[in-house]
Amino acid sequence: MATSNYPALVDQATQTVYPLRTAESFLVGRNETADLCVLDPTCSRHHFRIVRVNGRHFVEALAAHNPTLCNGRPVVKRQALEHESLLQAGQSRFQFLLRPLTQSGVQKTPKTPMPALETIVGPVPSARDTALRTEPIQLSGAMLIGREEESVQIYLPHPAVSRLHAHISLQGKTATLRDLNSANGTFVNGTRIRQPTALRRGDEIDVGPFSLQFTGTALVPRARSDNAELVARGVRRVVTNRDTGKPLVLLDDITLVIRPREFVCLLGPSGSGKTTLLTALCGRTPADEGAILFNAQDLSTHFEAVKQDMAVVPQKDVLHDALAVGQALWYTAKLRLPPDTSGDEIETSLQEMLATVGLTERRRTMIRNLSGGQVKRASLANEILCKPSLLFLDEVTSGLDEQTDREMMNLFRSLADAGKTVVCITHSLANVERTCHLVVVLTVGGKLAFVGKPAEALQYFRIDRLGDVYELVKDPDKAQQWQEAFLRSPFYKRYVTDRLPADTGQDKAAEAPPATSVRGRLRLFVRQTTLLTRRYFAIWLADYPSMLAMVFQAVLVAVLLGILFGDLSEKKEDPKNAKGPATPAAAKEAEIAAKKESKRASSTVNLLFLLAVSSFWFGCNNAAKEIVKERTIYTRERDFNLLVGSYYTSKLLLLAIFSCLQVVLLFGMVRAQCGVSGSFTGELVLLLLLAASGVTLGLAISAFAKTEEMAITLIPMAVIPQIILSGVIAPLEGVSKALALAGITTYWGKRGLDGCLPEDLAKAMQPEALEQHSTLAAMTVLGGHALAGIVVALGILYWQNLRRGGLAALVRRATRR
Repeated sequence: MATSNYPALVDQATQTVYPLRTAESFLVGRNETADLCVLDPTCSRHHFRIVRVNGRHFVEALAAHNPTLCNGRPVVKRQALEHESLLQAGQSRFQFLLRPLTQSGVQKTPKTPMPALETIVGPVPSARDTALRTEPIQLSGAMLIGREEESVQIYLPHPAVSRLHAHISLQGKTATLRDLNSANGTFVNGTRIRQPTALRRGDEIDVGPFSLQFTGTALVPRARSDNAELVARGVRRVVTNRDTGKPLVLLDDITLVIRPREFVCLLGPSGSGKTTLLTALCGRTPADEGAILFNAQDLSTHFEAVKQDMAVVPQKDVLHDALAVGQALWYTAKLRLPPDTSGDEIETSLQEMLATVGLTERRRTMIRNLSGGQVKRASLANEILCKPSLLFLDEVTSGLDEQTDREMMNLFRSLADAGKTVVCITHSLANVERTCHLVVVLTVGGKLAFVGKPAEALQYFRIDRLGDVYELVKDPDKAQQWQEAFLRSPFYKRYVTDRLPADTGQDKAAEAPPATSVRGRLRLFVRQTTLLTRRYFAIWLADYPSMLAMVFQAVLVAVLLGILFGDLSEKKEDPKNAKGPATPAAAKEAEIAAKKESKRASSTVNLLFLLAVSSFWFGCNNAAKEIVKERTIYTRERDFNLLVGSYYTSKLLLLAIFSCLQVVLLFGMVRAQCGVSGSFTGELVLLLLLAASGVTLGLAISAFAKTEEMAITLIPMAVIPQIILSGVIAPLEGVSKALALAGITTYWGKRGLDGCLPEDLAKAMQPEALEQHSTLAAMTVLGGHALAGIVVALGILYWQNLRRGGLAALVRRATRR
């Protein structure tokens, strides 16, 4: 090649050289007027442009919804090009060269011991084959593992890896691995290590998306980063039919291989087990039989080690719509990325993700103001922020118009072309044939009817359009026939048996995790609680109508109580009439005064009771929907790395503060209007404890409820007994008294408030109307009720998390041992 042709852009598919030496601007795209017109349908008409400024060349992305990749990363703004920079537009790949390559034509050896997957044109190799070509890392003395290139000897460039992640040392024949308080953990054979661990030959070490196998003197890399292979072997799932009580087969002996960089769609009619298969493939709901292997690692034993390298985008959006797009992604980045990730690194990640999904211009737009397609893009950006290798999409295009569906499917294909393995469920088939590498067709009853290319599916089922396959496989009586026919077909051999990796049986079951470091757990708890509280407060500020409604509630109740009870302050007796002769008239006046005092005392007690009920209701009503309304978001974050305690504490803190502010406003207004007698401090503290108890009960209701409607229904069921069994409506005896003493918060609140009354008012009350208890005792009981609500809510949340998959995983581990 003549050196006069350089700088140049080289088409890697055809090796055609396009000189840039004299061009000030060089346009690449499908448009016929482009300087380099490509025929790739996944490339935009005007995809990117190379410009020359002061003798240097820069690349500019032009497609709003179709990213331009430079060295595997989206181009956000004008970016300088270096010699051998790799550019990608759709499926087309180019290399920028300042001069010819060496005679051997081989590019420079990457600086990192864990090189990225090379550019692939043609058939995609399996994860095992790629791993075998990676050079071993020889161990010598003490070596640091991390993403800070200047400080470590084993450089693993990925945002999920901490700057200084782990330390490995080889002394003689003994190798010891120690985690350096990394955010996402260091795993040996699927178990997170908490203390220095001696390695044995064959042990597998997982650090972020990197897997390293210890040979005794070296580490053999098996990178999952943009190199994820997923294998399902004989997966079966059976549940009990709620209507008949008989076993119901959801998945029937599914064997499947999904290779790196493939975009695979799961198709089938309702009841075919698509969602069940997806949740099994991503490890969220383990199958009853069979195994799911992620790069040859069994998900049932290595889920904790690899779960952060998998992203699941559910049908329901997983973002708080009261936040701006960039604000929501920032909180996700702070929660999921290591704590040592700098602000500049987070900003770069946000810009890359927004450019990837085409939302750069919508960064400051509130999510509730986005269109349906833009919300889906924002949810996708939220899940790929940590650069997972494996992406699961559960009907994320449902409800979108045809144009938006096309854009989303193009985006998914571009993510696969950029290195991710993508598995998708969709009912909109208009763009499946054009974008997907493979389709997996399931019949009713979860039987495998076909795996292959979309065009091959049309040929196999003898149909003109892919949507017609639903009509063919929906008959349960023919499901077995479709399964048997596919097992005999050449497509089963081509796409299943020929692609299955050898079963070496070397996968090691994870051992029981060691005791958690208290200091590390506490540090993570404080960090997550702080971030979640900040996010929750930002959501409240954005939803200012709700905050104004809370203020209005307190003001309205205070005004109504003021109107009802009027001035209850103690009337000063006229000094002239303070002493006088003991006449019948004076006695009559004294009797009238005593009745007035008794009425004032009764009104004061009733007013304090209504304040107690209102305070409790404020807390319970404020909290009852706060967990259930964001169940999808909580579940997704819990799957990643969220601590249940941090999430609950963030809710409890802000809700308690808001509810207590309502109580202060209410009590202050009522005290000013009605002149309530008694201990100001004692009464206020008791009302605040009542509000806090209401908050904890409300959060327990929200944790238990499956829907917001159910939570709303449960609020009266929680508040009405507080009124009936308070002892104000009727005297309490027997069972009612026992129930009140055991669990009625307002009963103890009223008794504590009665104890705050001044002595003259207490004497004016009828003995049966006033059942006083020690104010301190009442406060103690109210604190106990609040603590009980916390325990119940946390117990429900932990149990739900265990039932969702943890319990099944524990059973499978115990069985395998």
